[in-house]
Amino acid sequence: MIGNNTDRPSHLGWVFYLSLILLGGFIAIATLLPVTFSQSVEFALDFTTTHFGWLYLFVTTGFLFFCISIALSSFNMTDYAEIRLPDKPFSPRLTVRDTLLWHKLERQFIEEGLMMPGKA
Repeated sequence: MIGNNTDRPSHLGWVFYLSLILLGGFIAIATLLPVTFSQSVEFALDFTTTHFGWLYLFVTTGFLFFCISIALSSFNMTDYAEIRLPDKPFSPRLTVRDTLLWHKLERQFIEEGLMMPGKA
């Protein structure tokens, strides 16, 4: 049954609460001081791209080579033979209301220019 996983701990860890506090702080600053926040974020982006643009290039190139090496490597398939898949695949139960709400949201995105028609 979904939501009845006994492998997970029943409490939320400190990482969750720390992330929640940091996210709340960013949202509060962005809401209360939007101009200052925008200038600070723009400065941080400019600094990062100016001083660490080469690092981005090396990391993405390294990741590309890593993916290619994984794709071309031979690995033992018996290592993955113990992975168990569920007996019945999960399929969401969508109602007509869900479909109509999805189309309404899609139309709003298209009207605001956030999405091109037919690209969903």
